[in-house]
Amino acid sequence: MALHEGDPGSLGGYRIVDRLGAGGMGVVYRARAGSGREVAVKVVHAQYAEDPVFRVRFRQEIAAVRKVSGAFTAPVVDADPEAPRPWMATQYVPGRPLSARVRDDGPLAGAELRRLVLGLVEALRDIHRAGVVHRDLKPANVLMAEDGPRVIDFGVSRAAENQALTETGHMMGTPPFMSPEQLADARSVGPASDVFSLAALVVFAATGRGPFDTDSPYLTAYRVMSEEPDLTAVPGPLRAVLSRCLAKGAAERPGLDALAAEFAAALPEPAATEPPTVPHRRADPDPTRPPASTWPPAADPDPTGLPAADSEPTWPPAADPDPTGLPAADSASTWPPAADPDPTGLPAADSEPTWSPAADPDPTGLPAADPEPTWPPAVDVEPTRLPAADPEPTRLPAPGPTRSPMADLEPTRLPDPDPTRPPRAAPSASVPYRAPAAADPGVAEAAPVPDAAGDAPVSRTRRPRVPLAVGMAGVLVAALTAYLFGPFQAGERPGAAPAPGATATRWGALPAGWRPWRTTVYAVAAHGVKRSSAPADGPGHGGQPSCALSGGAVYCAGDTTLPIRVDAVTGRTIWRAGAQPPGTPLDHYGSAVVGVREGAVLVRESVLNTAGNDTTTTVTAFAAADGRRLWSRPTGEGNAAVTLVGGLVLVPDGLTVTARSPRDGSARWTTSVPAGHHCDFHGAGGRVYADCTGYHTPSGARRRLTALDPADGSARPLPAAPSLTADYAGTLDGRLVYAARRSGDPTARDNPYTGVEVIDPRTGTRETHALAGAYRGRAAMAHGVLCLAASDGLTTAVSPLTGGRVWRTATTLERPAAPVADGRDSVFLASASGRVAALDARTGHRLWESYPRAATVVGGDYDSPELLVNGGALVVTTPDGTLFSLDPARPGRKPAPA
Repeated sequence: MALHEGDPGSLGGYRIVDRLGAGGMGVVYRARAGSGREVAVKVVHAQYAEDPVFRVRFRQEIAAVRKVSGAFTAPVVDADPEAPRPWMATQYVPGRPLSARVRDDGPLAGAELRRLVLGLVEALRDIHRAGVVHRDLKPANVLMAEDGPRVIDFGVSRAAENQALTETGHMMGTPPFMSPEQLADARSVGPASDVFSLAALVVFAATGRGPFDTDSPYLTAYRVMSEEPDLTAVPGPLRAVLSRCLAKGAAERPGLDALAAEFAAALPEPAATEPPTVPHRRADPDPTRPPASTWPPAADPDPTGLPAADSEPTWPPAADPDPTGLPAADSASTWPPAADPDPTGLPAADSEPTWSPAADPDPTGLPAADPEPTWPPAVDVEPTRLPAADPEPTRLPAPGPTRSPMADLEPTRLPDPDPTRPPRAAPSASVPYRAPAAADPGVAEAAPVPDAAGDAPVSRTRRPRVPLAVGMAGVLVAALTAYLFGPFQAGERPGAAPAPGATATRWGALPAGWRPWRTTVYAVAAHGVKRSSAPADGPGHGGQPSCALSGGAVYCAGDTTLPIRVDAVTGRTIWRAGAQPPGTPLDHYGSAVVGVREGAVLVRESVLNTAGNDTTTTVTAFAAADGRRLWSRPTGEGNAAVTLVGGLVLVPDGLTVTARSPRDGSARWTTSVPAGHHCDFHGAGGRVYADCTGYHTPSGARRRLTALDPADGSARPLPAAPSLTADYAGTLDGRLVYAARRSGDPTARDNPYTGVEVIDPRTGTRETHALAGAYRGRAAMAHGVLCLAASDGLTTAVSPLTGGRVWRTATTLERPAAPVADGRDSVFLASASGRVAALDARTGHRLWESYPRAATVVGGDYDSPELLVNGGALVVTTPDGTLFSLDPARPGRKPAPA
């Protein structure tokens, strides 16, 4: 993952090489020591670094985890808890997380599953012997190295967890893999909690689904605490072992020594002739190591393949001098915890919850992307693509005056409005944030999520609930607030693609011959100007490129960037136009693509004079086939909004606007616009509308809306116009839709949206509806709803006809561009880092998020990525000039260089 602006160049003598990811506790980097040894360095977030209690616990945790060593753990090799931003370094393990392995290649079986399970048992034994409880064992915390699994991030989250436990609504852990006692009171967890998490993780590895999966984290937690696990897809012998490990009571679960033998018996070693099942194995650098198919070595008298142990590790372990000199009662290596009051001295847990939409439910700060991912998988089946989109979602009526206190925990679910649609699986990671259904009229409800096999949800026998110290509703609301509002899906990381079979049937057909690709606007062109020199500061510092898609090609231009044509199927740069005037430095030239029509690429060009105090603006047409200049006309004002509407290029020129032919620039008609007004032009229902705003008119600021006949330009002023603070968002059945900001400075980006305005040109009327809340970000119409994407990735859909909220979903994208709809039922977001998120337009369900593809992360508030839909593929350009295309059915496929 590309380093961000502000990332350190080195830490503690380690040179920072790459950013691996970020989580609730900190940021993780891949770093290299002077000797060449690579490590993973975790740097604690500033809010923890400033807390003295956290620093005490962090020192104690480092002292505890330093004692952990074993073949299947990534040990701590260095740390500095006294640094301004405390950090620790662990062994760097090249390999995919288990979550990615299952996502890409399906569930594990045979020798690979055996090696994983027995390796995890040994890893937990090593961790527990050191007096540490992992607390967050999940697929993302298990790396699939060539010589066996590695458990990472053990114990260190305890320091942050003790801090979070004093704040209502904050928690550490991932509900699908948390034990009942951890959900009820994280202070009380011991080694048996890790056994529960281990079993849930093994179910996921063997089946691709967790034992308590639902589409709601509330219901997932409820099932963990009150219902039997779903083990129907687990092989018989393994099922019995896992059932005991998933017992609700901690005392009912077996110990790790017993589990080693039971797992070895339930997963018999395959015959020596069976080839290993680990995908994408490279040649073993150590030819003396036993092959995977004979692991553990046959000569080992212990059938588990684990080191001999005289007995179950005692808990707590033998006393060990604490090198920190701090009281042992606060240390994670002491079990059970002392019954003393909360040493933090912070407010009680029933205080007002603190919520940050950008909070990350993955508190471990684990690497968010594989350091060296292997793409594509060895076996890759092309998903089935449907011919039509799903129908409009079913909507609930307004709620009555009475609400159940559990309404937010178990919302009513409606049957699927389209019984013919292929069912979707519900993977462990498929848990978006959705607002409580009963809280808002018009909120769309998701249909019941079927099992992976496509059957309806299986009814499960409920057993008596475990007595808890607090009420069920209180536990779930307090424990899951951070998880719900956090950006990552459970058990996932950025770059996570749809789980096997989850969403592979919803996308359109790919263009013939298409492949994933990645290039830049600075790439060498086959024809015309070979190369567009990047700015002096390097690629990515020249301004936001703009692009348009037409006829299987992408046309782009930008500040300091000459117009180019890129093949949308292969990513090859076909031509670069020689648009830069002779003698003009490239940093005085800027361009933006207006659109493509009639074989002409329309570009708005700006040239700054030598003195740097005046700009000449023109609209220029280039031949789409070869980049030849076809025609050019000046515009009347520096910031003129040249617009392509239908088959016309609208060119403002002071007091008039002229409609020109895209092919030859000839004038079709000219009409007047209000004096002293800046006009934007929109198309709706086959007509053109001039949306003109004047801030210095005799009567003060005002806004006018005029309908223009595209045939002759005849003007018809409309009696209704949008308010001065409203931003155009799109159309709905021939009507113009605006997102209205709170009264104040209409140009202020931080002025939130509080209403929606719909203007019907046929009747000349305007409807105004208040929104349920105040929303910041970028607004756009998508599939009949108004989508608002906030800078922290939180995306809300509201009805333009009522203002009521339809759905709300958290994503991990930072400062995403305005949402973009495809031709079916999906909405896409893209960020400056080149990350893309896909949402279901009907329910807001988050389908996937891709890994970043930008070379560098640059851009300010006015720079944003651009996303185009190319049939069944997506094309994205980022502010640094990166241009790439991905398949939404398989977004994790690594692109080939163009």
